[in-house]
Amino acid sequence: MTRYLHYILSISLVLLISFSSCKKTKTDTDSAKPLFTVNFTDNFIGEQLTAFVLISDSHGKFLGDTICNYNGEYPVFPETNTPITSKITITIGNYEIFMHLLVIHLNTYTNVSPYGEWNVKGNQPDTVGHAIISLTHLPVLNGPILFSNSGYSNMTFDTSNQVQPLFLSPDELYIKLKTPAGEKFKQTSGITLSKTYSVDMSDAVTPSYQTISLPMSSQDYEITLSGYHGTNYASPLLVVTDHILSDGTAINAANIAYPPSTFTGFLTDMMIRESYTSDLQWFYHVAGDIPSQFKKIDAAVNSVNALNGSASLNLTGTFKMTEVNWQFVDFAHTLFDWHIFGPDTTKTLTLPVLSEGLAKLFPTLAADSLTCMSVEISNYPNLSNYQEILKMKFDPTRSKLPGDFEVNSVKKILSGKK
Repeated sequence: MTRYLHYILSISLVLLISFSSCKKTKTDTDSAKPLFTVNFTDNFIGEQLTAFVLISDSHGKFLGDTICNYNGEYPVFPETNTPITSKITITIGNYEIFMHLLVIHLNTYTNVSPYGEWNVKGNQPDTVGHAIISLTHLPVLNGPILFSNSGYSNMTFDTSNQVQPLFLSPDELYIKLKTPAGEKFKQTSGITLSKTYSVDMSDAVTPSYQTISLPMSSQDYEITLSGYHGTNYASPLLVVTDHILSDGTAINAANIAYPPSTFTGFLTDMMIRESYTSDLQWFYHVAGDIPSQFKKIDAAVNSVNALNGSASLNLTGTFKMTEVNWQFVDFAHTLFDWHIFGPDTTKTLTLPVLSEGLAKLFPTLAADSLTCMSVEISNYPNLSNYQEILKMKFDPTRSKLPGDFEVNSVKKILSGKK
């Protein structure tokens, strides 16, 4: 881990030097109009990590960029004499250390109107501390235990000295057991940081269930149910009440558990696949009431021709957004994970050209080194089009409604196509 932190710090220095060497002077930028402004909030930029914003024209040609060392507001000014097209492309990059692997995430959004402002939010606030949980008077178990609080959950077979990161203090703790007699749960309130708790499970009770029918027999599946107090479904402080993973047995319906009379609404997140070898994954994500059925998107990825960072697509059906994922792992074990998004009318999605500073920073990242991993098409039934999706995700002036979060999609997994 120390090795990667030193690497990140050196990357930050190189970025700062590279970007500052080609920036306009303060006098120039004061009189210029920003191409776009990005405001990073909710710890999108992790401690000792950095992010960057790259602006390109509608053809992927470089217009401007900036390095982002801290969360906050970053205007991006034009750095070339290239005319500003009616639509621009915005790429947001950030760093993550995952399982001793350095991951560079790049998300590119095409067909964006220039001179706007986005809020790009992180997924997790800072912890305020932790509590330590041990369970007593347990029944016989036949599966892992789910520990969950506001913003954190884990499944484990360990029953002693479980460290629970806390994002609220005090907070509630939800514990679900699998026993031969059925599932049991217990909720404990008043969990505070830096305390050790012994939770007596002898009075654990049976949860309520919702049966969700699936549109096909599914051998591979993952279903997560999370509860909310209130209707702020954009908040990361959700409490996971059930997490179902496939065990190889095909199912046509799933029984998902939750504590009765506890939460005002739920977030249901589902992935299904006919078999482990199928190249199609189907997703359904919905906020509010727990659904009784998985609503499958009426759309198809018919064919993909992907080469050198450009993907030509044959897509049919009802959908509003297209996403292509490219990946590459270089000799230093750095994973580049690049997603590009566009509207349903887009037939070809091509990654933008890196700026001179980014090209120097990432010398191994070239179009011909990237592998096209998947294509996903999504439908948001309560939003009108791709522009409305971007507005819902990033516009700081737009309030989010529960229906905004409903989305169904299909992902076609590609094998070794570049």
